[in-house]
Amino acid sequence: MARYFFDTYDDDQIIEDDIGTECEDLDAVKAIAALSLAELAREVLPSNIKRHLAVNVHDGTNPVLESHLIFEAIIRKPEPLTA
Repeated sequence: MARYFFDTYDDDQIIEDDIGTECEDLDAVKAIAALSLAELAREVLPSNIKRHLAVNVHDGTNPVLESHLIFEAIIRKPEPLTA
């Protein structure tokens, strides 16, 4: 099994994975990246209107996968009723 590193991006904040995770194949890498992105979104999105989240995966030297989530809540104000 190969070791992959899952660096997390929250707008301008970067959290580098210096431990890594052993994965059997690229399908496992994609699954872990998707779960990591979903967990991050669950933590930060309820209190935000716009956010760019990402999980970038590398094998220690080469990039392997980029996973992005761009969230934007657009609040629509109702038109006032006219008589």
